[in-house]
Amino acid sequence: MSGPQFVRFQSFARKPNPAGQSVGQVLAEAARAPEFSLHVQAPKDPRIIFGVAPAAVRQQHDEMLNSGGVEVRLKDGRTAQRAVRKDRHTMLTCVASYPLLCEQVASDSEAKERYDDWVRRTIDWLSAMYGDRLVSAVEHTDEAHPHVHAFILPLHDPACSARDLNPAWQAKTKAEAAAREGGHSDREAVKQGNAAYRSKAREVQDDYHQRVGVPCGLTRIGPARERLSRAQWQARKAEARRNARLQRQLDDRIAGLIDAEADQARSHDEMETRLVGLVDQVESELRAAETQLSQAAEKEREADHRLARVKTAEAAMQADKEALTRERREFQAETTRQATGAARTTVRTAMRVLAGVLDGSVRPNREKSGLKITDAALEQDVARLGIREAITPLALAFANVWERLSNRLTNRERAQEAEAVRAALSSGEDEINRRKSRGYRP
Repeated sequence: MSGPQFVRFQSFARKPNPAGQSVGQVLAEAARAPEFSLHVQAPKDPRIIFGVAPAAVRQQHDEMLNSGGVEVRLKDGRTAQRAVRKDRHTMLTCVASYPLLCEQVASDSEAKERYDDWVRRTIDWLSAMYGDRLVSAVEHTDEAHPHVHAFILPLHDPACSARDLNPAWQAKTKAEAAAREGGHSDREAVKQGNAAYRSKAREVQDDYHQRVGVPCGLTRIGPARERLSRAQWQARKAEARRNARLQRQLDDRIAGLIDAEADQARSHDEMETRLVGLVDQVESELRAAETQLSQAAEKEREADHRLARVKTAEAAMQADKEALTRERREFQAETTRQATGAARTTVRTAMRVLAGVLDGSVRPNREKSGLKITDAALEQDVARLGIREAITPLALAFANVWERLSNRLTNRERAQEAEAVRAALSSGEDEINRRKSRGYRP
């Protein structure tokens, strides 16, 4: 059996798109997190077929953003580095689906073998396109058709633009820029860019069909696109199967020719070696004993030189290995120190926010949906660490409890309770410092 190919690229940002999709949501669905798998009747854990698990992709994605940034020009002409915006597309995905049903693949060993070949060829195709930027690929077999989700990150781009990894998007941006440089209006430039996008997308689909679809017996498109009758569609699928069979036979013949050529080369080398040996033997018999001794001594000196070079190379390799080990340990230690410092600063800032609720420098806004921070230094630290969204629900709940408790206390009792809470928060910060001195890691 065969059917049409399906492969699609789409990029995502940390901020959800109108359909509610984001980097976090897509990776959680790929990992089959329960809250994001409601569309699957009986979710199963995905099978990792390349790279790392979706959770590790999220960690690698966030580390990439932390080290990236965008250069902007200020009003005074100076330039500055800005963090990557949340609405920038920072992860590219590729979904490839196999036309057979999961039950068909599972129940037929020959179908399973063809499916495994399709998976391998699909991963090889993506690896050839993206190299080390292809960080993960997982397989889902808990829906109607088995399919593969691949995740690509713009690891070598400081701006972290995943859209630029899509060949069709690259064609669109180049066409629009060329149109504007040629004096066309923005509307006409966008029109030409969209045409270039569609053209390049078709080229990508054609390349996938040539490198994966044809060897796996898949058709380029389905019957509905060409208004084919059932008989025409069956003939088209039969032709695809014949093409796949011929391609496999051709691959086998090429492999056989390569093996035969290698065997012939080995035989030629062996014959040449034997002839050289016979010539050397005749020459050695004709030489005098003194000449033989001289040659033997020369060979021994050459062997000593080669041995000395080998030892020198081994020593250099060992030194390089030790240097790499030291550099790796230093990098790991620095990474741990930075993570520890960031976690400790975040916790201290959160404690300061809660303490600010007690002295009034932090209070709910009029709608009680956000925080108003009058302490400028604290406001700056909260913004720098990006924890406002995370700390707001806790601070609002704390402020609500403190307000209800304060209404039942005298001024003196309220002051005593506030001091007790501050002391508790202060002791929590002291405990963080003590854990740091004992090698605590967040």
